[in-house]
Amino acid sequence: MTAEPVPVNVLTSRASKNISDFDVPVDDFWGKLILATQEERQIQGSPNTFFKLQFDELHDVRCKPGMVWPAPKLVLEFRAANSAKSRWGIAQASLENFVRYDDGETLLALYGKDCHMSRTPGHKLPQSTEGPCDRCQGVGYLGAAGIACPKCKGKAVFQKWADIEAEAWEMIGVMGIASQNGTGPSIEDKLLNLIYHKTRTEFMQAVYLDDQAKSDPSLMQKVLDGTLLASWQAKNLVVLDAGTQRFEAVQ
Repeated sequence: MTAEPVPVNVLTSRASKNISDFDVPVDDFWGKLILATQEERQIQGSPNTFFKLQFDELHDVRCKPGMVWPAPKLVLEFRAANSAKSRWGIAQASLENFVRYDDGETLLALYGKDCHMSRTPGHKLPQSTEGPCDRCQGVGYLGAAGIACPKCKGKAVFQKWADIEAEAWEMIGVMGIASQNGTGPSIEDKLLNLIYHKTRTEFMQAVYLDDQAKSDPSLMQKVLDGTLLASWQAKNLVVLDAGTQRFEAVQ
């Protein structure tokens, strides 16, 4: 039986480090954090804890190619486990950039705040993979007698865990709150996410509202002279829609 969700400040626990494979067709968005909950579920007879972050008043939503997210709300669901190298570990580390846990703050400090969430690439996460068994060299048996390989039990393949490059959700910005430790995506990656769905004028206005960008004169020069945009276009990261005159991710 599923337990009723409860408001949490237990998400401050640095021991809760994992996420479920819950997925949405969204890669990047801004939205107000309105609720953080946890609930217990039975999965294959074992109790599991799940955390949820609920956002409302979504805007500047960037979806996967060919997908849309028409709702004003979105819920990200995380599965708890004691592993720092996981999607929840990555997400929670990014939350810690904006919540002063050492001063007694909890996620309640972000309630009602406009938060920038982004699915960032390049994280090394353990995943289950299959490959030829190294004990029997993928044959399934040992020796001329044909004894079943004890490692793969005659299946010729062996399931193992390996670090695979994957995406993970991170909080990369909160309106009115500066990041505390400077970790997370670079400011250029942040601006790249910022340009999507905007005209050139709207992008420039957004940059001038970003304190981190304004504090970097060399970056601002690259924005003003167009070299930053040119580098994105050369890398096929952004394209200008001739009809709307808005910049979009390359499909």
